[in-house]
Amino acid sequence: MNDRTLSLAESRKPERNSLNPGGSSRSRQILLHVVLLGFAFFSIYPLLFMLSGSIKPVSELTSLPPNLIPERFTVDGYSHLFEKTSFARWFVNSIVVTTLRVLLTLIVAAMAAFSFAAYHFRFRRLLFLMVIGSVLLPFEVIYLPLLKIIIDIGWVNTYQALIVPFIASGFSVFVLHQFMVTIPPSLFEAARADGGSEWQLFRYVAVPVSRPAFGALGIILFLQAWNSFFWPMIVLHDPEKFVLPVGVMSILGSAFHEQQFMTAALAASTLMTIPLIIVFLALQKQFVAGLTRASK
Repeated sequence: MNDRTLSLAESRKPERNSLNPGGSSRSRQILLHVVLLGFAFFSIYPLLFMLSGSIKPVSELTSLPPNLIPERFTVDGYSHLFEKTSFARWFVNSIVVTTLRVLLTLIVAAMAAFSFAAYHFRFRRLLFLMVIGSVLLPFEVIYLPLLKIIIDIGWVNTYQALIVPFIASGFSVFVLHQFMVTIPPSLFEAARADGGSEWQLFRYVAVPVSRPAFGALGIILFLQAWNSFFWPMIVLHDPEKFVLPVGVMSILGSAFHEQQFMTAALAASTLMTIPLIIVFLALQKQFVAGLTRASK
């Protein structure tokens, strides 16, 4: 009887040599955070180097090995940027072109997406497949015929050449359509029963429901338009009409003759990122909501 009692007591004792699952899980989390922080640092390092280089003297910028923290702070790059280039004009040009391009693209895409989502008409599926198919065409395939059209209508070296060809965006139509198609038809029927016109259905039903998509798509379109370089470089010839990517490239070309333009180019790149940060912070809630809803 005593032996049986002792054996039961020993079987109920916790194993002292067993692994601690809580400690192992915590170690994995720490290791994961260290790895993610390392990737985050390598991702943000070019931005830090750009910001650091814009406030360095040229002698430090060309020194080896490169140092991230300047030994002497200076704003010569920024002063050289505004005194020797038309950066302020380029900045205004980019703001105007990007804003008009994004707004007009959203308006046209929203109307097209609403038509495909809310109405059933002949060849609707075929037309929508053609819209999706246009997304698969790289810009390098269509830029030559597009350039021929721009030359024939006399839009070379004009702002409308940077805006109008990109208003009809198949990608934008597809994104907004995927949101509007989830709207229950009963909402449209109830609005029609209350005497709402088709424009009111679009304005007060489809657009508010798709607001997260507008936020996410607006950020993507703004990023594309703001960083557009290839097409503006082809159609713009007047330096006063340059947008920022083309203007910054011209500054880099001047750096071969005068090293001070190297810090000016980094200063221009730093200032160029500010509108992107502002737009993302302003629309981040809609952006996250759009991605979350799209994943469901």
